[in-house]
Amino acid sequence: MSTGTGTAYLSNLMPKNSAQVAAYVSLTTAVGFSSGALFTNISLWFNRSLVPFSYPTVFILLLGCIVLAIRLSEQPVTLEKLIRLPTFPSGTISTGLAIALAWSLAGIVSVILPTQLMQYGLPNWSGLMLFIFVISGVLFQPLARRLNSRRSLQLGCVLLILGYTIFTCGAWLGVLNLVLMGVAIAGTACYGFTYLGGMAEVVRLSGSQSARAISGYFVCAYLGFGLPVIFIGLFSDQFGILNALVGFGIIFITANLMLGVHQSLASRTNRL
Repeated sequence: MSTGTGTAYLSNLMPKNSAQVAAYVSLTTAVGFSSGALFTNISLWFNRSLVPFSYPTVFILLLGCIVLAIRLSEQPVTLEKLIRLPTFPSGTISTGLAIALAWSLAGIVSVILPTQLMQYGLPNWSGLMLFIFVISGVLFQPLARRLNSRRSLQLGCVLLILGYTIFTCGAWLGVLNLVLMGVAIAGTACYGFTYLGGMAEVVRLSGSQSARAISGYFVCAYLGFGLPVIFIGLFSDQFGILNALVGFGIIFITANLMLGVHQSLASRTNRL
């Protein structure tokens, strides 16, 4: 709800600057996602607890955000229903697939990485590693903003394939450095090129329905984040975690290759 309405609010403030709107939204959500994991990890270093210090701190900050939100100036409202279903404007289906693939890797990393770290006696470092995963994408967002949104999505597909391959090889061989390298490369796509490029494309094509279009974008993102992890968990019980990762990787790489070719052909058609 916050992401959809926040994006719509920014779109009203900056109706002619979809790229800047996408940059604000992608930056704040990515930083929030990564800093929460890092803050909780730091809290647990000082005090092992089921309710770490980060919980009440974030709750207090949330109350402050509510006060700030109440003080925001009103924007023009439509006469439509208050609660509306997400929408997928023409041309955004491939963008939704791109973010679903990217965040499917984010979900897998979130589950697999702590297990890998435990094998190296680093169970309390998962929050820091997830922070590195996300922040690596944030660091590349300035570069992604300079690219055409389709070009950013194409580059994201390449980085996802490379990151997943290195991550899986590292897990297979038991080499932590390869695991972390794959995590960092994948993060540049998940929260950098693919995330920002897709967001900019959706905002650009959404017209007056920015809130509903962004909601549709995040429907794809969170389906990608959640469903593959569930199926990998089920198949892991039957065939082992590495075999499940390899099987998913074949589907993942094939889909990204097809999507990259589609984006390339679409860009060439637009130029013609």
